[in-house]
Amino acid sequence: MRNVIQLRFVRSKNLLGMLMVFCSLLSLPYLAEGAQLFHATVVDTDGIESQIKNFRFYWEERLDDTSFVPHELHHVPVKNGASTINVQFSTIKEIHISSKGKVSELTIHLANGKTGKFPLSIKGSFRGDSDFGEADFPPSSIKTIILKKG
Repeated sequence: MRNVIQLRFVRSKNLLGMLMVFCSLLSLPYLAEGAQLFHATVVDTDGIESQIKNFRFYWEERLDDTSFVPHELHHVPVKNGASTINVQFSTIKEIHISSKGKVSELTIHLANGKTGKFPLSIKGSFRGDSDFGEADFPPSSIKTIILKKG
């Protein structure tokens, strides 16, 4: 009888533990970025304006020919000489993009009034959710991005 009681106690503890692990895993994506979402107004090179929720910069790290690791960022990685600067979305007011060949040059206007011109340091795209589904914008197709905290 005592073994049956102990077995039931162990099963209930395991179930509770699994439930706690499952709940914590659900909250990981929100904790990783401090639960800060961004919305953007994206104007493409044809002048079409899109309202995008959950705006982020996306790139894929290639491990080999058949596998990669996806990265979704709330900052823009740009080159400044030999260094890479991760300009946080929370500091950006507006981005203007001009593309020359394969290189996209970003003119970033910060909320504090400062402006800088930088090339992207990583080949990637801007992503988010529109009213009609997920939108993916290659930098060469974008003219202007206006960021807002969501």
